[in-house]
Amino acid sequence: MKLAVISCGNGLGHIKRLLRIVNRLADRISGFKATLFCEPWQMEALERWSEYRRFRQPLDAEVVPVSVPLRWSPNEGYYDDWLWMWHPIISTWKLSSFDYVLSDNLVEPLLYTDRVILSGSFLWHDVLATAFPHNEAVLRYQRWAEDLLIANRPNMIVNRYFAMPATEGQTNAFKVGLISFCETARGKRDKSVPKRVLIALGNTEATDELREQVLSVIPFLDQIGVSILSSSAWHQILLEHCRNIELYDFDRHTLDTVDLAIVRAGIGTISDCVAAKVPMLYVRDHNPEVEFNQERLSQLGIGMSLQDSLRSRSSPLTNSSVYHAMFSCFNGLALGGEIEAADFLMTRWGRD
Repeated sequence: MKLAVISCGNGLGHIKRLLRIVNRLADRISGFKATLFCEPWQMEALERWSEYRRFRQPLDAEVVPVSVPLRWSPNEGYYDDWLWMWHPIISTWKLSSFDYVLSDNLVEPLLYTDRVILSGSFLWHDVLATAFPHNEAVLRYQRWAEDLLIANRPNMIVNRYFAMPATEGQTNAFKVGLISFCETARGKRDKSVPKRVLIALGNTEATDELREQVLSVIPFLDQIGVSILSSSAWHQILLEHCRNIELYDFDRHTLDTVDLAIVRAGIGTISDCVAAKVPMLYVRDHNPEVEFNQERLSQLGIGMSLQDSLRSRSSPLTNSSVYHAMFSCFNGLALGGEIEAADFLMTRWGRD
């Protein structure tokens, strides 16, 4: 069986979820061969990740570097007529030569083969039209993509808790649990309030607005005596304002040593925090997908606005009952989405 796996180029969460699903499939299907289409920078960023090494280990696993322009930008000017004109490059991928295609968030492969199953928890045309409702190029792309989905009505693997409504309205959505990249989780918290706070903002750029939000919380964290941890991308920025910053290596350190995380709220970060039972405070973000995720964090009781936590006495940073209430809300949230997704795919492909 030959499977084409197409990754969205917007961050690392998309490709990491795909690899976890594909590796589960490889365990169960004989004669399985997967070809991964992704951005070169994603290949480099994942070189040390065990799931990526596991994917590359078989001699017949192949990775094809491609350029996919669809990604989030707060700059509306980034989006113009290329939105529905970039897809002809897909013809060079020869998707019709594969038995099946698994495409993360990209609907364009539907033009080149009828054997596509989508994955992800949002649709690009829906996100962009929500963010830029007066951009004519975006609205044309929205109409074009919706017509493509109406004509094909594809299956789509989505997250049970964080799928945007358009996915269910425009595809045959199959809901699965969270797919985490965190291997361990502590059974219970031994602190009344968090003492180790991780700033985990993913691969997003340190924009002025984002930097201002993060820096606004530093004096308060210093005042209450917590240890602050951050990735290398933010470490130098924060050191200029506070010496109490520890460097956190996501490849070497385990998330279950962290008590609370400050996040944007991408699903990858959320999934890891759920697996490690780490409550979240989220920064403002104008990406509609991230805003949707943030609203869901509050509804599920495992997250709160960073600004609200600074203004309120009911803050998990200082109120032990609020902190432990958030911690208890992790109970019942399902992980193992990669197993559910693999089961679904095998059923659809008549392999079960």
